Amino acid sequence: MALWWLALRFHGAYDVHILGHGAAEYRLVTTASLQVFALVAMLAFALQVQIARGYILLALPAGVVGPWAARRVWRTWLGRRRVAGDLSHDVLVVGDLATVRHLVDSFAPCGCSSSRRRGGRGPPRAVAGLTPFVGLLTVTLTIPCQDGPGAADRSGKDTHAVDAVRDTSPRRVMVTGGAGFIGSHITERLLDQGHEVLVVDNYYSSTRRNLTHLLDHPNIEVMRHDVTFPLYVEVDEIYHLACPASPIFYQRDPVQTTKTSVHGSINMLGLAKRTKAKILLSSTSEVYGDPQVHPQTEDYWGNVNPIGIRSCYDEGKRCAETLFFDYRRQHDLAIKVARIFNTYGPRMQPDDGRVVSNFIVQALAGEPLTIYGDGSQTRSFCFVDDLVDGLMGLMATPHEVTGPINIGNPVEFTMIELAELVLELTGSSSTIDHRALPQDDPTRRRPDIGQAQSVLGWEPRTRLREGLERTIAYFTESAKV
Repeated sequence: MALWWLALRFHGAYDVHILGHGAAEYRLVTTASLQVFALVAMLAFALQVQIARGYILLALPAGVVGPWAARRVWRTWLGRRRVAGDLSHDVLVVGDLATVRHLVDSFAPCGCSSSRRRGGRGPPRAVAGLTPFVGLLTVTLTIPCQDGPGAADRSGKDTHAVDAVRDTSPRRVMVTGGAGFIGSHITERLLDQGHEVLVVDNYYSSTRRNLTHLLDHPNIEVMRHDVTFPLYVEVDEIYHLACPASPIFYQRDPVQTTKTSVHGSINMLGLAKRTKAKILLSSTSEVYGDPQVHPQTEDYWGNVNPIGIRSCYDEGKRCAETLFFDYRRQHDLAIKVARIFNTYGPRMQPDDGRVVSNFIVQALAGEPLTIYGDGSQTRSFCFVDDLVDGLMGLMATPHEVTGPINIGNPVEFTMIELAELVLELTGSSSTIDHRALPQDDPTRRRPDIGQAQSVLGWEPRTRLREGLERTIAYFTESAKV
C-alpha cells in the first residue's frame, strides 16, 4: 500500500492497462486531484476482477521494476494455465505504458496467437487500440493459444460464428439443470459426440441418478450449484435449462422459481458475454398462457395471468426471454431461444405431477388415473429424444438465428385419449377419477412448428404409442430398483 502511495506521489497520476477480451467495459478515470480516492477504488476493483472473473493481477506502479517482473510472472502463470488445459488468457495489468508495452512484446516467444479474430502467431494486437482518457490508458487484448478451444481458424474467422454442424471439433459445453429430465439426455448426447460437458445442478427438482451411468465418462464434470448465484467457468456453449418445470415443484417455492428464471438467466448471460459463448434458453409453451390462438405460433404474445399461481413460472420464463433478447440487442450475444412444449420419456420424476408420469405411475400401481376437469382439454406430447434433436439443431444454427422457435409435437390428444392409451399399454385395470380443473390450466396446447421445419429441418419422429411404451418400460424397471 505504501509503495502505491509513494508511486502516486512521485508521478502525480497513474496509468491503468487492461488486457483480455471482455474486459473493455472496465474503465477507470482518475485525475491528480483524486489520487487517494482513485487508489482505493483501483485496488478494490482489481481485487474484484481477480477473484470474480479469474484474471491475474499484476500491480506494477510506474518506475518500479515493472517490465522484468511482469514478464516473469506472465510466463510462470501462462505455463500453469497451459498445463491445466485452460488456453484462453485474460490479464489485468496496472503499470506505466513502458511496462505494458514491454509485457506485450514478451508474448511472442510464448507460442501465443494474436487476437481471437486474427490468425497467425506473433504478439497480440490491440482490439480497441490505445485509448487516452484523463490520466488513463487502456489496452484491450485477447491472447488465446492457437491450438486451444475457441482459437481462430486459419482463415481468420471467429469459430464461435461457425455452424456447429460443420464444426465437429470438441467443445466445452455447460448444461444448467443437467441432472434433470431433459438436461440429462442432452448431457448424454453431447458426451456421445465427444464434447466436454460441465453439468450444473442444485438437484431441487432433479436427481443424481439420472447421471449415474455417465459419471465414469472422462469428459463429464458435475457441479452442485444454484444458478441464482454467479458462476465463473470457461465454456464455449451453454444450454440453460435450470428451472423447475412441473407445477408441483415450481409452485412449492414460487419466489425461488422466479429468481431461478430471472437471476439465473442474468448470471448465465453474463457468463456467456464474458466467454463469448453461444447460449440457448429452454423457454416454454407456458409463455402463451391459456392461448386464444390455435395452434400457437411464435409471434403470438400469449394470454397469461400475471398474478396467478402459475405466474412464477410463466412470467419468469417470459422475463428470461426478454433478458436474452436485450443481451442480443445490446451486446450482440449469440442467443438461441426454444419454446418447449409438453415432453415425456425416460428419466421423468415419478412425483413431478406431469400428466404422462402421473398416469403411468398410477396405472402401474393399480390406482385411479387422475384427470382434472372433464378430460377434453388437449396437449401435444413430444418424446425426449426428438426434443433433444431439436434443441441441438437450434444450437447449431448460425449467429443470425435466434428464435424463439417452438419445439414440440403438433399432434393433439385429449386427456381422456391419453389415459385410455396408458391403460391399454400397461394392461392396468385402473379407473379414472375426475377432479376440479386447477386455476389457469390451459384448455388447449398445440405448437405450430413451421419455423422448426423450415429453419432447423426438424420435426418429431416418435409416435405417442412408441414413446409411451419406452417410458412405461423405464418406470417399470425403476420400480424394481
